[in-house]
Amino acid sequence: MNNVVMSGLTLLTFRDMAATLNPIEFGTWILFLATLSLAETIRTMAIFTPLMKFMAGSSKESQDLYSGAGWWVFILITLVLILIDVLVLMIWGKTIKPEYQLFIHWFPLFFIISLPANFAYIQLQAEEKYSIIVLLRILNLGLFLLLVILGINFLKGGVPYIFYAYIITWLTCSLIALVLKLAPLTTLFKTKWASFKEVFGMAKYAMITGVSSNLLRSSDTFIINQLLGPQMVAAYRAPEKILELIELPIRTMAVTAIPEMAREINSGSKNEIGKIMMRNVGVLCLILIPLIMISFIFAPFLMFIIAGKAYMGSAGLLRIFLIYSLLLPLDRFFSITLEVLGKAHLTLMKVLLMLLINIIGDIYCINHFGTIASVSGNSFIMLMVGIIFGHFILKRYLNFSYSNIWIETSKILKSWRNQIINKKLFIK
Repeated sequence: MNNVVMSGLTLLTFRDMAATLNPIEFGTWILFLATLSLAETIRTMAIFTPLMKFMAGSSKESQDLYSGAGWWVFILITLVLILIDVLVLMIWGKTIKPEYQLFIHWFPLFFIISLPANFAYIQLQAEEKYSIIVLLRILNLGLFLLLVILGINFLKGGVPYIFYAYIITWLTCSLIALVLKLAPLTTLFKTKWASFKEVFGMAKYAMITGVSSNLLRSSDTFIINQLLGPQMVAAYRAPEKILELIELPIRTMAVTAIPEMAREINSGSKNEIGKIMMRNVGVLCLILIPLIMISFIFAPFLMFIIAGKAYMGSAGLLRIFLIYSLLLPLDRFFSITLEVLGKAHLTLMKVLLMLLINIIGDIYCINHFGTIASVSGNSFIMLMVGIIFGHFILKRYLNFSYSNIWIETSKILKSWRNQIINKKLFIK
């Protein structure tokens, strides 16, 4: 239910902007978010996996050590990225494309303002305090939605106003995180050099892998903008928003599976990791297949609901994305399992291979076919290559069987059936 609320707030915001802004303005905002997301991924992924691994099931003292180390890494990366942005602005500021001007000028301010809130999300996930994360996310999305509705519908503001609303929203969340000690600054002074080295050592691979994974999603946006313009970015991004909803259960289960797998590793056992991986894939298939089938049938209607009449022509593109999404659970869990096993460098190799195929394929597809539909078709090929690579690499370190997908799914179905039967008996 919480995920439904958050997705609903995100969709309402997206729908309002898509229906109110012209395609160039909407494409410009999408490019801002894509560029910001890429930068945020660098610092977030640097500490996300290390904190998940080292804090799961640890004592309070140990958690403080790694939390403080995470803070130092987080702040260090923030300062480095701000310095890079300032240098880019000083050297190439006048030659940067108009659609990137918003990002390059305001990035330092936003990155500082959002630092406590984003660290709080990571800290809370490491502590498995998911209910607090949900409340923060609902506050973030709800406040932003209200400000956007006020700005572009009543005050007739454009992209600059949306940006100010974004700043106010993240500033509010950061202040709450600091006041309620959800991002505990005191751990900065409780850590040790050894803990910092552990986090930073793992962060190097996690950060590069995270950035590469982000580029797998955003490289389409950047390439389409470069070759076709921001208006085509808007046309491509509209059906992708529905794909994000399909991915929501995958992200949710991945977050809960990482600590579960980490506990198996920390207890000296990895026999159950393969079962955990396949159980999650099986449950996701059970959830996603009906959603994908319904979405495929009602694709034009969904496009109207999500982005308005102007984007109904992207229904065919949505159907390609839906076919592609059937492979996402397996690809995602191959990657996180490799990371939990301490094979982050192999995850990086997998992601870089997929990224290379995606970039080369996108450029070829646009130049040869001239359509954004061909770009989504290339994404399907890229994902297949990633799954094949992940399978052969993971088989070297872990014993797992695809039959477990159906075995574990059958167990869950039987459990649900028994719960329904017992509930009926109880009602009688």
